[in-house]
Formats: sequence, structure tokens, C-alpha cells
Amino acid sequence: MVALVAVSGLMGRAQAPAGAVTLHLSVNQAFVGSGTTLTASPGLTYAGPPVAVDVLFGAILPDGDSIVGFGPGMRATSARLGRVSTIPALYRGIVLVPGVDVVVPDLLRYTWSGAEPWGTYRLFLAVVRAGALNDDRIDAGDLVGVRFAEVVHAPPASISVDAGRASAVVVGPHGGSVAVTSAEGTVFTLDIPAGALSRPTDITLTPVISITGAPGGLQHVLAVQATPDGLQFAVPATLTVTPAGTVPAVGWFGIGMTSSGVGLDLTPAGAAQGTVVAGVIRHFSVLGVAIPTRRTLPTGQPTVEYDARLTAASSPAELEAILQEWYATHVDPAARSAVADPQALFLAMYRLYEWDFARLVWARTDTVARAESARGKTLIADGLRAALATLQGGCLAAPSLETAEEVLRLQDLAWDYFQLLQHANLVPVLVIPAPIPLHSGLHDLDLPSVLSLLCVRAEIASTTFPGTVQVGTPAAMSVVAGLRFTNGQATTTPSLQVAVDATGASPAQRVGLTDASGTFTTTFTPNTGNLVFDVTAAFVDGRYPFLSLAPLAATARITRTTGGVVVTPSQTTIAPGSSRQFTANQSVTWTVSGGGAITAAGVFTSDGTFGTFFVTATSVVNPSEVGIAQVTVAVPTLGDFFLSTSTLEPALVRGTATLAGVTRDFVRPIAEAQLLADEMKQFLAPAAALTGAGVSTVLPISVDIDLGGYHIVSNASVATGTSTCNAADPKSNVRLRVGDVDGSVNVAGCGGIVEVTAGAVDQSIGVSFIGLGDATIVTATSAPQVLVSNNTGGTVALR
Repeated sequence: MVALVAVSGLMGRAQAPAGAVTLHLSVNQAFVGSGTTLTASPGLTYAGPPVAVDVLFGAILPDGDSIVGFGPGMRATSARLGRVSTIPALYRGIVLVPGVDVVVPDLLRYTWSGAEPWGTYRLFLAVVRAGALNDDRIDAGDLVGVRFAEVVHAPPASISVDAGRASAVVVGPHGGSVAVTSAEGTVFTLDIPAGALSRPTDITLTPVISITGAPGGLQHVLAVQATPDGLQFAVPATLTVTPAGTVPAVGWFGIGMTSSGVGLDLTPAGAAQGTVVAGVIRHFSVLGVAIPTRRTLPTGQPTVEYDARLTAASSPAELEAILQEWYATHVDPAARSAVADPQALFLAMYRLYEWDFARLVWARTDTVARAESARGKTLIADGLRAALATLQGGCLAAPSLETAEEVLRLQDLAWDYFQLLQHANLVPVLVIPAPIPLHSGLHDLDLPSVLSLLCVRAEIASTTFPGTVQVGTPAAMSVVAGLRFTNGQATTTPSLQVAVDATGASPAQRVGLTDASGTFTTTFTPNTGNLVFDVTAAFVDGRYPFLSLAPLAATARITRTTGGVVVTPSQTTIAPGSSRQFTANQSVTWTVSGGGAITAAGVFTSDGTFGTFFVTATSVVNPSEVGIAQVTVAVPTLGDFFLSTSTLEPALVRGTATLAGVTRDFVRPIAEAQLLADEMKQFLAPAAALTGAGVSTVLPISVDIDLGGYHIVSNASVATGTSTCNAADPKSNVRLRVGDVDGSVNVAGCGGIVEVTAGAVDQSIGVSFIGLGDATIVTATSAPQVLVSNNTGGTVALR
């Protein structure tokens, strides 16, 4: 509403003609309860002569007379409908002029305590002639315009679950699925994408037997209870429901409420080939699908001026004509303005969402006015790209958390209003052609894509834990973590939250914040011989809610074997005649059971004899303590890893993996690049070594490929961007880890951030074509030479 204040300098006494004012008022949900946060977004469009008005905003309480009105600065004041002079004015005496066109997102944000009276609350936005209500009367001509949105504060529903059929799976940052089947045979599958969670989380789904007392008359309810209660996803998950029997083909919505049955969220859903899909799951606890009655649907759509005409339409052709007029008059101008003016984005998204929602609800088919729908989405997408590019450019030029927060705020705003933005159908509520196609023109606006270009990331600089630990003896662990900007600048403030999940030690988990130096220190007591610690460092600062919700997180793993002498590697396979370096956690003497010789420095060299042999490390300080490793001399099982994208297939990422001479092709949507890489790694698990490992992408992807357990017998390479290496190259975020490399490591990082970590490199490390704003970080234990060429202003870090 700030935009309305800007026009208050011109005073006048003209009266607004009929139809000159169009008011907007939308709320995020129609049913609320304890803990539910209600948001309301009012707006106003004016096309008449200058006129002085008062703007009123508030809520009529369930008793029908009491009012909570909002005055200047959104200060709440009690008033009565029976005495309209007591209603405060949000803005008093301002002048509306032609061209005023504004929507204020989330002007009202209120979290319900549960103590408020039950019943229907009528939010209102009213425009009256300046001072017209001072006489405590509403006379003809006093009211310029009014808009209502109803919200029901309903008692909690009663939820009954089938605890004996619960299903639990641990899902981490790479994503995963959890499935459960009800007693009737309905299958629920929750797909959690990569990047939705910042750390491993135990997800449990329990079938819901019944929901009684649900507000609004829900029908055909199919639901599960999901824990942990209140869990939020940075990237929305998808719930797929396959009913055991035949269900209606249209009218489905995704539903959500708290575990105590409070509130009711409705999100778009669709049915195709007997399966119902709820595509936007942002948080837990009770999730499902249902067919709500019309009075349950979110209020505020469609606009008043078209509602009656759409209701009276008697044919698809008449509906099409009305919707096309609506689009041409209100939606298209706003969408075109958004392409060049980021400030116009919210209004444009609001209008397109409102129009498309009405289009599908009234027409009950996606074919009516579909061309206009696609055109509007394309314009909004172009506007979002322009706004995001401006912010990203500013973040790269002058790294700051505030700018990075603004980038993700805009992306989240787009997601909340479009919901299924990455699909061809904006709001596929009623009829979805199967399968739902990926809208390739919008793939770069999802959260993983935007995050891959963000100028800041979390990183774990080091982890420390003793190499020698004993069962029952506490040992100290320290984790050094912080934030790193694209230009290489690192900071340890604000603090990161460090979580360490322990296997084989007590306690099972430690959580805390890093100090001013970026260090988190704790202790663990080993319980068994083999210890695994999974470390996550995540950004959790309340001043930056969107950065905290996004997976700005880094992970690391520490493994230890209790006892006096620990040999690394504990098990390995080498080719006849080859060598392998063994190390120990203390001074030792080395011996081998056969098959070759081992030096005093721990280098075993095969004599060509095939078989399995044992390397023994005997402690110099205490010869009674020994460590043993296994070395197998055989023709190794070789594999090969290569992942790529192409402008010929902008919606896809492809991979080829070869295992023992057998090649398998992998393909996924580009947003699922991480899942594809994980599938390839799982396929290659039996390999003892890799002939090569490579990534080549000319499209923006975010992928973390951990092949650190593999010896590379040829080359490891990463190439991002195009061969022309210019500022327009799409930016990626690629991390590749490998073991020792017999050949070379080559990086052409002309498109974002590339990190390569390797063991000993036999030949050379080559880094080339690092564009301005790009960054390459290469870490290796040793390399005979490092070559850097064609660096046009990017950041190169060699460690």
C-alpha cells in the first residue's frame, strides 16, 4: 500500500465513477487453527479521475459486529460494524489517480493462538470517500469499493492412524523416497528431491484411518501422518497416491494440517490414470489428497467483475471468450510490464495465478484459453530471469548475505505463487494429461538451479578426531566450518549449526553452533570397533529466513577403527606388478605375507603373483599392537564415469557408466542431475578402479560427485560453460572427488564454480578458461606440475 501514499499529494473532491476501482484481497488459506499463520495480500487498481478516499482494512469477527481494524503502521484497533465511525483508516485522505495499480504481499501476517473465538472471520478491504464514515452512516456514494475474503477458525479435527503399518526411511541431502500402504491397499509415496533437506533425517509415514471434523466438507480423503512434525523442505516434495479402488478423475486438491488436526492447507493436485499427485509438499505433518467442496476452496479468486459472468456462462466457447477478455484486459499488460520492471513482478504473478486458477476451476479442462496461459507464464518467467540475473550479478560483484537472501526471497515468492512452476500446467487442478510434461522453458528457475549460481555457500574447512581411539574412552572432535563467497572470501560469521551423527559411539548425535573462529568442539565415546561420523554444517540464521531454509549446507564423513594400530587402506586391489602406498597412525615396521615386497615407508610392490596377501604393521612403541590390511593382486575390475548436458536436449542430463566392459546409459531431467550421478555411482560400486571420470556441461547444473574411493588409471576432468567462454555462459556448481590419478586432472571452469579433489596426480593438473566471476578450486596431495592458462579474471585456488 506504500504506492498509494505516493499519490496523496494531489487533493481533489471528484467522485469515483462506477467500475473505476478494482480491489484485490487474497489469503493463503481458508481454514486456520492454533499455530497456523494467516497471510493476507490486499491490492487496488484505479482507472478514474482523481478522488480523495480513505482506505480501510480489517476483519469482522464471528459475532458479526466486532471488528479488528488496522490503522497507520498496521496498528490493530477494536471497532464495531454498528458504529462505522470507529473503524480506523489504514490510509486517510489520500488521492487516487489513474494508473494506480498495486498489490502488497503479506501485508497482514497473523499466527493463531487457538484462543480466538471459533467461526468465520470476514477480512475486508474497503475504499470510501474521504471522511464519509465520520457521521456513523453509509450513505449512497460513500462506498467506492469493497472486497471480502472469508477465513474459518475451526476446532481441531480428530485424526486416527494405523500405527502398525508405519514405514520409516532415512533421507539426506541427496533426496530419496518413502512409501507406505494402507490396510485398504492405497499406496502413498513421498518423493523428496535433492536439496530439500540439509542433513540426514528419519522420515516416517503412517496411514491415516480417518479424519473426522475436518473443516469444509472434505470428500474422498486419502492421507498419511508424516514425522518429524513441523519438518520443512527447502525444495518441495511430491506425494503420489495410488488408491486401491476407483476414485473420481477430477476435483482433487492436496491437503495438509498439523498432527493435532489444526488448520487446513489446500494446494493444487491432479489425477491421471488412477493416480493422484499432490505436487507441493513444503512441510509436515498430515498430508494427503481429497476433493473439497466449493466453500472449502481458497478465497479471493476469481475477481468480482468476472465471477458472475463465468457462473452464467453456458458453453465452453462462452467461457473461452470471457477468459480471453479477462486475460487481455488485466493479465497480459501486467505480465508484459514484469519483463522490464522487477517491481511489477508480484502484481503480474498474482493476476496470472488468479486468472489461471479461475480458468481451470470454471472450464474444468486445460484446453480452454491454454495458449494465453502458456504466453503469460513465458512472460512471467522472462521477468523472473531478468530480476534474478540483476540480483545475482550484484551478489557476484559485491558479495553479501543480504543480496543472496534477496535472490532466494524472489525465487521462493515465485514458487509460492506458481507452485507447480516447472510443469507445463500452472495449476493442474482438475484434468492432467498424463504424464505431466516438464516445462523446459522454466527449468532454470527452480531452487537447485538458482542455488547453483548463488554467490555464497557453506563449507567444512577441516574435521579433527584422534587417529587412535579406544572403546569406552572419550575423544575430542573439532569441526571448522564457515561461509565462502564466489570470489574466494571466507567468513566465520554468522555461526553455522554443526550436527554430527555418530555410528558406533555415544551419544548418537551432537548439535551446536560454531564460535567466532568457526570452530565447533565436542566429544564422543567409542562403543564398538568401527566408528562413522557424518558431519553437516548448515546456515541457520533467523535474520536470513530464505538462506536458512535453503540447503546452504556442507557435509563430511569421518571413519575410525578402534585399537592401537590403524592401517590405511584396510583393503585394496591392485594389478600385477603395480604398487600401493600403505600408511599407519603411528610409527610401525612393515611386513607382508607374500606376493611382493613392502618398503620401510609402507609401499607394497607386487611381484606379479596373483592372490590375496596381508600387510602387517607392528607398533614400534608397543610391538604387541599390530594392524593388518588386505591386498589382492588381480586384474582389476575397471569402470568409467562420464556425465554431460547438451543444448540439443536442454531439459535433460545424460550419463554413461562402464563396468567390466559393459556400458549403461542414464538419463534424467536436468533438475535431477544429482540423482543421476548417484545412480551411476551405485552401478559402479563393484569396480576396483576407474579408467576415467569426467563431467562436461554447457547448461547450469548442481552436482556433487564423490568417487574418492576409486583409483583413476587415466584422467579426471571437468568442463563447464561453452568453448567461447563469455559472461553469458550458464553457471554450474560441480564438485568431483577422486582418488589417486595415474594421468592428469584437467579443469575448464568457464561457467560457475568447480571443485576437484584428488589424491596423488602422476602427470599434471591443468586449469584453463576461468571466466570472470567463475571459480575453480583444485586440491591434490601431490602433482609434478600445475598449469594455469587463459584465466580471464576468475578465481583459481590450488591446494
